[in-house]
Amino acid sequence: MKPVYDFSKGERGKFFQPNAELRLPIYLDSDVQTYLAELAAQKGIPLGEMVNGMLKRRIKIIEMRQVSSHRIEIFSTISQKARVGRP
Repeated sequence: MKPVYDFSKGERGKFFQPNAELRLPIYLDSDVQTYLAELAAQKGIPLGEMVNGMLKRRIKIIEMRQVSSHRIEIFSTISQKARVGRP
């Protein structure tokens, strides 16, 4: 490494792209990657597409459970108030 760098001719923002999309690398265990790659090949779809679909379905399940859990809490609160006779 140099002791001093000259940035006097540098251009601020030269490579900045405001609409650039950030793509995070995701590292799978080798056995998981092998399994999913084989499954994607059987289905004839790219591995990334299949994994994204699986994750999106899982997110929907999580969100549905959260909504259901919230509804149960509301119902439970209403039931308790009704038992006690409070409005």
